[in-house]
Amino acid sequence: ALQKLAERAAAALSALRWLASVAEGAPLLAAAACGGGGLLLLRWRLRRRAPWLLQSVAAAGEGGGEGARHFSMVRADGAVLPLPGPLQPDLPLALPSPAAGARPHHAEARCRWLAQVVQYRPTDVVLASYPYCGAALVERLAVLLLGGGAGRGGAAALWPEESLSQHGEGRVTLSEFESLAPPRLLSSRAPLRCLLSRRRDGAPAAARYVVVTRNPLDACSACYRRGWGQTPLPAPSASTERTWPRTTAHQGGESSTHSARWDPRARGWPFDAHALAWLDGRAGGSFGATGSFCDFYRGWRGAALRYPPAGGRHATRMEALLLQAPGSSWWRENGSDAVGVGDGAERPMVLWLHLEALLREPGREAARLAAFLGLDASDGRLIDGVVSDATFGALREAELQALGGWREDFAPHPGLRGRVEAALKRETRGLGLRYDLGGGEDLQ
Repeated sequence: ALQKLAERAAAALSALRWLASVAEGAPLLAAAACGGGGLLLLRWRLRRRAPWLLQSVAAAGEGGGEGARHFSMVRADGAVLPLPGPLQPDLPLALPSPAAGARPHHAEARCRWLAQVVQYRPTDVVLASYPYCGAALVERLAVLLLGGGAGRGGAAALWPEESLSQHGEGRVTLSEFESLAPPRLLSSRAPLRCLLSRRRDGAPAAARYVVVTRNPLDACSACYRRGWGQTPLPAPSASTERTWPRTTAHQGGESSTHSARWDPRARGWPFDAHALAWLDGRAGGSFGATGSFCDFYRGWRGAALRYPPAGGRHATRMEALLLQAPGSSWWRENGSDAVGVGDGAERPMVLWLHLEALLREPGREAARLAAFLGLDASDGRLIDGVVSDATFGALREAELQALGGWREDFAPHPGLRGRVEAALKRETRGLGLRYDLGGGEDLQ
């Protein structure tokens, strides 16, 4: 009886497999029976089922430096979407990408020069953000706070990797950079492993770092909608401000004067191809980034737990164990200092900001930033004046209108959101990251 039951079960399983094969082979049968129309049906079937994959080929002999590569998104039906390049994904610093006009064959020499001449100071304020994560809004806030309130902004943030003149390119000379009065306001889009002025053990130099993050689904969508190198948000208009000459895109496309741009939507890219390229990160230079979103915030989150602001929260015991575990990717990539160093006058300090929190409660977040900058956070006149600044208000309104736009972009692609969220959770596990997706949803 048991043998007969097993035979019937095997027969039923064979029947199910046959039905599945018929369903899968329907486009093939149609192709054989209907000629060209069937081939179109097969192509449609493959396009619906097959994900995009990022592939690269060496760019030797095409003006790229050592390790330069051309990247493309490819699909099983033969579709190919090339990205701008060539790119050099293995550079030790986060230089402007070829999509922004950089010349890759000069990149290695420029990295060596920058590493030699740029030293952060304990009084420096470094704004670190992945592209389209709110850098322009926080930069404006910092400029106003350091300038003393609305309408009193000083110099905009300077991006050393892009702006420093090595061979008289006519931007900011090294002597000008060194002579800037403290606090120097600097910007960076470097993951921690590519940060300028790192110590020998890989830890960031003594300075104040403001790390800005946001819902990664919105960051991906904003990159698709705005395009790398565009100027989607209003620029500061106060005539009293000093703006540095910029010849390439600045801070991930949020403030740019360069005509070159990479706009995937305008070039006909489907959103799923863009999202998977963005998630992969190896071709991040095409979108104004170095590495992936996960790579960027995994490193900086670890630094925020290890080097909190004076009096801030240190890493919990569990977080410390996760960060210091021998197999931890953060441990391998970002150095080996003890977790939770004590407060000190000359040590790195990292303030962690969420764009969504800044948009919801600008006064509270402005006060947090003011305290981190050594200002009087209880000065209501200063905080109210900064929040009421016209340019800050325009930037905030633009971000509020774009908030949640990811839902419209992800909706036509079943399974894409789950794939992206699974990768984000996997790559940032154990670091206590939590993102507000809107509508009562969280990603953690």
